Amino acid sequence: MTGEEEPGARRIAVLRRRASETRGLALALAVVLGLLAVAFAIPWTVALAAGLAIYAVALAGGGGRTTTRIGQRPQRRSPVWPDSGMKVVAEALADPAVMESFRTGDELPREFGLALDERVVEFPWVIARRPTGDVLDAGSALNHRVVLEPLLPSVRSLTITTFTPDAEHELPGPRYVAADLRDLPFEEGSFDTVVSISTLEHVGMDNSEYGSSEPRSDDPDREMGRALDELRRVLRPGGRLLLTVPYGRKEDHGWLRQFNRRGLRRLLERSRMRIDELVVYRHTLAGWHVSGLRRASLARYRNFHAQPTPQRDCASAARAVACAELSLPPASGSSDQV
Repeated sequence: MTGEEEPGARRIAVLRRRASETRGLALALAVVLGLLAVAFAIPWTVALAAGLAIYAVALAGGGGRTTTRIGQRPQRRSPVWPDSGMKVVAEALADPAVMESFRTGDELPREFGLALDERVVEFPWVIARRPTGDVLDAGSALNHRVVLEPLLPSVRSLTITTFTPDAEHELPGPRYVAADLRDLPFEEGSFDTVVSISTLEHVGMDNSEYGSSEPRSDDPDREMGRALDELRRVLRPGGRLLLTVPYGRKEDHGWLRQFNRRGLRRLLERSRMRIDELVVYRHTLAGWHVSGLRRASLARYRNFHAQPTPQRDCASAARAVACAELSLPPASGSSDQV
């Protein structure tokens, strides 16, 4: 373990201990409530319901926070991510059982990715979809050695678009192109797979911290639609778009927005592509796990700058993320509609 990894690892351990203590306290309160029910002749059904409610709140994050399921941006990430996060991702990508869970949508191991942001589920989910052919990473999210190592052998080529030229972070293997997602410098039908990891929520927003001098758009939906049109345009017939976005309550944090159920539906409809898969992961004191659109609908985004102190549910950024696999009809199809 390097010196850089130690602070992150220590923080993970502290957060896990706090999570365990919270669950233990909740269980103790539930037991006390049961004893009081016996002593004061409170109906056992009422006591049981109250005890279970206390424990469920603590397990989901405590403190009245509801957490629920459905590019590379280190400036906006908790300091724990660059070291401990990539270690967990590397272990997940090397574990056949975990990758099978991501492939099939089965439940993840308990406390998987606890206190880490949504990349810890987004990366394995994308790799489990097995991108092939010529691949475009629209947003530079895949630009990590531990992610590229299992990806590059299975693709013909990988092109990574960056928001601004950034030779300092270029790695061997991919081709790097500085480009605006709303005006991609590629011919129509250039790619077999397009990957967009937590990127569309930034389109049309205030991207000054990423080096942009363009002011925020008065209509982010319009700008996101332009980006979706471009991602669709550069896909070949039968091509796939693998995208993820933060999900839960509708929120605007200035530099990104979170999509609620209606917003997610509009995004998917705007893509004009077939929805082959939609899965939602949520973060609780039990770590990241599979959830659903309804249960994740109240999830709030933890803005690290606005909420710098550790959260009681150990959230690092998004508390829920929607992952969608979309596709175009094959070349033999005459219709372009979903």
